[in-house]
Parts: sequence; C-alpha cells; structure tokens
Amino acid sequence: MNWKNIRIAKIQGIEKVVAEFYVRCVAYIPNCQFRVKITEHIDGKYSGRVNLAIKNSRDGSPE
Repeated sequence: MNWKNIRIAKIQGIEKVVAEFYVRCVAYIPNCQFRVKITEHIDGKYSGRVNLAIKNSRDGSPE
C-alpha cells in the first residue's frame, strides 16, 4: 500500500518524514543544536521545518 492512499476518518492530512538533520551552528548561536525535518506532502511537494525560533533583538518577536 502506498502511504498517499491512506485515509483515516477525521484526519485532514498526512505528511511523510523523509529526512531529519541535526545541525550545530556555534558561529551564530552559542551551544546551539537544532533539528531540520523534511516532509513530503500528498501532492509530491517537499517542505522543511526547523525547531528553532530566534528572537528579534529590537522587539523580542520570533523571526
């Protein structure tokens, strides 16, 4: 069975996680490690998300 054909009542959408990366970047954020998750949507498109939000130094809002 192809994952794109899965249908479950009351579930609006399913995405498949195709890759997950752990990134360390001490040059910009000291002692920082964050995760980048790449997902495939039912229509075949891909997107990436990070679990990191950086605050704007002026007003404190996330960027």
